[in-house]
Amino acid sequence: MRNAKKPTLCKVTVFSTLFATALLQPCFSSANQMNGDETIRQPIAMSQKITPNRIGVLVYTHGVPNDPLRFNPDNDKITAIENDLEKFIRIPSEKILHMPYTWDFGLMSLDKSGVKYSILLYTDMFGPDSTVIHNVTRIFAGIENVDTCPGLLINESNSGSLDSSGHTNYTKTVQKYGPICSYMGAITIPAPKFTDSTIILAEPARPDHPILREIFVKQVKSVSQKPKNEIIVFVGHGAKKDFNDEAQKKELSNAANYAERKLGFLGSIGVTAREDWPSLSDVAVPKAVSEIKSLLNNTGAKNVILVPATGGHDFNMIAEALDKEGIPYVSAPKTLPLGEMEFRKWALNTTRETINFIKREKPTKSTITPYWNRTYNNQ
Repeated sequence: MRNAKKPTLCKVTVFSTLFATALLQPCFSSANQMNGDETIRQPIAMSQKITPNRIGVLVYTHGVPNDPLRFNPDNDKITAIENDLEKFIRIPSEKILHMPYTWDFGLMSLDKSGVKYSILLYTDMFGPDSTVIHNVTRIFAGIENVDTCPGLLINESNSGSLDSSGHTNYTKTVQKYGPICSYMGAITIPAPKFTDSTIILAEPARPDHPILREIFVKQVKSVSQKPKNEIIVFVGHGAKKDFNDEAQKKELSNAANYAERKLGFLGSIGVTAREDWPSLSDVAVPKAVSEIKSLLNNTGAKNVILVPATGGHDFNMIAEALDKEGIPYVSAPKTLPLGEMEFRKWALNTTRETINFIKREKPTKSTITPYWNRTYNNQ
């Protein structure tokens, strides 16, 4: 990972205003400051002239919910991916965070390196249709109009009012950058408003990718006792919209089916708990338990291998529901650190094919790679 300083937020007291306020007065900090160390911060200089054909990578992951500027210890894969990109491909990279978004600051840092093309590498395992976050990244890149914001569109007509947390006035932000998108309290300002970089959205990580699905094989093998008496259940985060949630379950089921056939299990299924939306999880969890019961009955299996695939608390929600029903199961380990090598291999392969696309097509506008909508079979 480069030792170059990284832009981060001006310190403010109100969480919900971090990004709107910070972008009006951006600051520049070291990687240690990104981890919370307080030292003197210097203003960010204007972006240098971009060197033609230079390419950088924005490596996207989740932060720690209670400390959003720190990186989750479970996401050490991101540091490893950064190191690999800079060691094997020799291109600059920046970590960027989900909720709150730090992609604007990562992009400004790549700008300072003279980057012309910025690849957004989405490392959370949610495929093209599995999360509305991909809608937000397209708005950030300027591929889709900000008017398509899946949350609250903030413009001149409502920028002076309070947001859902009752703290933020976005009048100055809107005056400077035009309409902005607020999704689940996190602000996105379209990148064309503050950079000349061309953003390329690489194919996102997904559970049924031929490289990443091998992680689940490792998880299952580590706890299975007798596959011919067991079924596999992959548990995912879930989504608010039914369309996205069904896409997640399909990807999870594809990956589960691959592990089932490779290891000789009686059956498999992918389920979600829709953990962030209580009214939806109240329906999703019982439905998942019912589907697991049916699979046990139909296959004659005696035990469940419960696999934490994507998300967080969703796994515990399903596990607790199985406990209440008296359904026997064994918990598989998490995807990390078990699957770090697969993540790193996927990141290098995906970045290389995206670079080849850029060199071949030389896009003049931000776009999505043609690999975005791939479908994978289980062969």
